[in-house]
Amino acid sequence: MGDIAVGKMKLKLKMEMMNKIIISDSGVVMIPTIVKMQEFEVAELLGVTYRALRANVKTVMGSNICYGDYSQGGVVYGNTIYPDLYGLDMVVAVSFRVQTPNAKALRDYILRRLTRSTAQPLFVSIGAQSQILS
Repeated sequence: MGDIAVGKMKLKLKMEMMNKIIISDSGVVMIPTIVKMQEFEVAELLGVTYRALRANVKTVMGSNICYGDYSQGGVVYGNTIYPDLYGLDMVVAVSFRVQTPNAKALRDYILRRLTRSTAQPLFVSIGAQSQILS
């Protein structure tokens, strides 16, 4: 293969990985701005079987918490249509339902990001006294 063909293959691979959540072996979590993952990718990410993922997705969808991304089509199993892609909302919802090391790493990462305080105290001077408002 020529250098151009190899470069195009690397670019295509990089583009495909841009919409995927990645958890390294050391537990480092990387979440892109837009998440679009297929079922097998979510199952592999969370460390669950395909069947366990499907059961949890069905429960989450049945409770109307969130839905998959039907923009790329779907697959019919029995009376249920499963989307081809899932977004961040579904991955997070399922991660709170399963008990695996990767699901725990994802939950911990999300909770750390949500509870990280970025607010600075506001100093307000009222007359001769100063008060701190949080």
